[in-house]
Amino acid sequence: MKIMKLLALLFLALGFTSCMNESSTSISAESDVFKTMTAEEIVKSGVSINVTVAQLEDMEREAVSRGGGEERPLWAIPAYRAAHYRFVTHAKQDDNGILTWTAKCGADLNMSDDLFNAFVREFESVNGWIQESIEKGEKCEPVWINEEYLNNVLVDELIEKRLNFLKEFEEKVERGEIKILN
Repeated sequence: MKIMKLLALLFLALGFTSCMNESSTSISAESDVFKTMTAEEIVKSGVSINVTVAQLEDMEREAVSRGGGEERPLWAIPAYRAAHYRFVTHAKQDDNGILTWTAKCGADLNMSDDLFNAFVREFESVNGWIQESIEKGEKCEPVWINEEYLNNVLVDELIEKRLNFLKEFEEKVERGEIKILN
């Protein structure tokens, strides 16, 4: 009987540790996987995004210095977009566009608390802008979180198009072809 209890405890312990190992699959700042996966692959894989915003920015600068090219904005980095996707798919939007979320921390969405808190601050700011516009009686057009929006967050080609557009726009401003009014 003692042997049966020991075997049962052993199998229980092995099962527990194997579950822990499966759930601990993650993308860290040192991970090569992080550098090769698309946003869509990260979302579908379910891996945890265990990086801070500062680490994402550092990795982008490092990639640029190694491979040339220009540094991309944070929203163009696949792991950031995957985390953004996870955040907004667990949020609700009211008729005015105000976003609310049920997650309480990064672990709820399989991401670091730093990334989670960055999204909270970002959407609190957007919600504040919407609320202020409503109170002033101004028309405001919030970005609606719908299927099209979510698909656009994940598609790398669309991000590249946006980056090219912004680069061309900046060049036209620099050449004086477009004037920015304050």
